[in-house]
Amino acid sequence: MLDLKMKPIITLLMFILAAAITVAVYEISSFKGSDSSHLSASIANTVLSSTSTPVTQSTENMASTTSTVRSQTSTVVTRSAPTDEAGDAPIIQLALLLDTSNSMDGLIDQARSQLWRIVEELSRATYKGQDPLLQVALFSYGNDGYSLRSGYIRQDLPFTEDLDAVSAALFGLSTDGGSEYAGMVLKAALTKLRWAGESGAMKLMYIAGNEAFTQGPEAPLPVIGHASAQNIKVHPIFCGSEAIADAESWRKGAEKSGVAFLTIDQDKKPLHVDAPQDSELVELGQQLNTTYIPMGERGQQAAVNQQAQDNNASLYGRSGAAKRSIAKSSKYYRAARWDLVDAVDEGRVQLSEVAVEKLPKVMRAMTPQKRVEYVNRQRAKRHRIKARIKELSEARSKYVVDERKRHNKMDAASLDEVIVGGMHRQAAEVGFEFR
Repeated sequence: MLDLKMKPIITLLMFILAAAITVAVYEISSFKGSDSSHLSASIANTVLSSTSTPVTQSTENMASTTSTVRSQTSTVVTRSAPTDEAGDAPIIQLALLLDTSNSMDGLIDQARSQLWRIVEELSRATYKGQDPLLQVALFSYGNDGYSLRSGYIRQDLPFTEDLDAVSAALFGLSTDGGSEYAGMVLKAALTKLRWAGESGAMKLMYIAGNEAFTQGPEAPLPVIGHASAQNIKVHPIFCGSEAIADAESWRKGAEKSGVAFLTIDQDKKPLHVDAPQDSELVELGQQLNTTYIPMGERGQQAAVNQQAQDNNASLYGRSGAAKRSIAKSSKYYRAARWDLVDAVDEGRVQLSEVAVEKLPKVMRAMTPQKRVEYVNRQRAKRHRIKARIKELSEARSKYVVDERKRHNKMDAASLDEVIVGGMHRQAAEVGFEFR
């Protein structure tokens, strides 16, 4: 018979065993490209039900499952979220791999401020007359706040069509450390992301950093070779002067990938051009928000995040907020997962079948016919606003091109410029065109 005095000791041993198994499963699966969060939580709960702690995140539609795995030295957060299905439609997949070591605050700031310009440029892309889908993924690396065993790497977002989630993830990045293992983050992006097939796909991976490309236990050139075999173009971006010794290893990465060698000044302050159209564009962006009909709690959270990312864009002045408004009016700003108008238009839901409790309060007392009329009015209002934004955007684009040429002729390139340039070069190779 078990000595009652031994029960507390056995319970403690079980708790330690559960924690050890959780960490071990996470670390092993992270190198094999699998999602460890559900597996580790399942094992831990089998041994002892109180060993895992859910963490609420503000990104990837606010409703994805997140589990926290704790080790003695760090906390690793893995995000598991559904990847939007592209089906047979042409697709552009853009994976951003950003160095978040101590010296990279300028790089992160450029990514935050220039996301909407990149989206605006991509909205001009077509494939054989069709509008492609856009999916963006985000990895950060070189951060001492991440797990040593993971190689100081974190997957911040899988491929997603939710651009508000991408913006939120970028604003959630911080710098710390560190050791920058480019080969490991390339391998993680190659193996963990759900890349599209060959036909009608433009697949891009941009990795930016400022130390030797060959740091760490994983050699980057073989990984680039595997990516190329899948028609995934890896674009190494060295943050610094070409004259720096470490730049040569990045140049070799570009040669292996068959792309232009790219360098940027990560500390360069992006040129934010205030155009005559910006004030009206900012106002129209706010009006656009009023046309969305959030469905349920998830929709309410997404609507809050929509406004939060408007606020983040406005940190870069009127021009930043204007570019965000233009992006929200583009074909890539899709909200069918939480907005009733988009969900009905894309055939995800039938209005008559939506549960009353999922509707906003203003619609709950309406008759079925009145609900249809309300959705139609919101759709028509949205179309009018987007049409006006398009007019202003075209005029603004002409103004900004002239201003950028005048101010930026001799300056080092910024992140958006090298990304946009790389997209244009690859587009011709895979049958995409930019209008």
